[in-house]
Amino acid sequence: MKKRTILPLYISSIIGGIILILTVVGLFVDKTKNYYPFLLLILCSIGIIVSGILSYFIHDLASGILNAITTFLAYVGLRMLHVSPIDISIMPVCMIIIILILLSLNFISIILSVYRLPINQTKFDNKLFGELRDNQKTSFLLTLVNVVLLIIIITSLSLNEINMPITITAGIISIIYLLFGKTLTLIFKQRIGSLFILIVPIIIIFGTNPKEFSLDNTCILLMLLEYILCISLSIVEYTKVEVGEETKIGPKEYKK
Repeated sequence: MKKRTILPLYISSIIGGIILILTVVGLFVDKTKNYYPFLLLILCSIGIIVSGILSYFIHDLASGILNAITTFLAYVGLRMLHVSPIDISIMPVCMIIIILILLSLNFISIILSVYRLPINQTKFDNKLFGELRDNQKTSFLLTLVNVVLLIIIITSLSLNEINMPITITAGIISIIYLLFGKTLTLIFKQRIGSLFILIVPIIIIFGTNPKEFSLDNTCILLMLLEYILCISLSIVEYTKVEVGEETKIGPKEYKK
């Protein structure tokens, strides 16, 4: 197969580097002496940087999978930093939010690695992902319901007396990914939009702070419903119709 872009290298290197710096700073600020989440984040940030380098010099599909794994583990490390929904945390809340945003942006690098974009106006299919369905009514309705439900959850958390910035941030990011992904699939007929939608369950489940929305019984029920709906949307969106055949095009060959 052929290689298409250097953009994943830039994105992963910058994001991984910033996360690494923030994690090291947070480690010195921390007074709990709980080093495991910091160590996990440091290793994952290095893994993100390495995957970006591999995406250009060796194999972009394999590096995209590596990047996805390290990003997922980074979310786990980030979740471990959630000690209290109010003021007490292993790491300053503002730094947690920045890392959350960066990890969410890093999915763009993963998508660009695993999904082969058209080159020189020559279109080709991605065998792994197949073609879009012509009828997207079910997917569109599920997307709409997810967006509305997330808006309700964010509004409810915002009106709560206790500030809940981490979950609110994750909810806003999820809405952006849902709307952007569905715009690509519905209007521009781009299968790459489905991948943006597939990211949403990860952001909602691992990016939110359960100790924040657990303070409100209504939010607990709404978040449980959102878990089900976003996963259902991902299943519907990923359903393949017609498997395409990979065409070998591009400016640079993979190294063997």
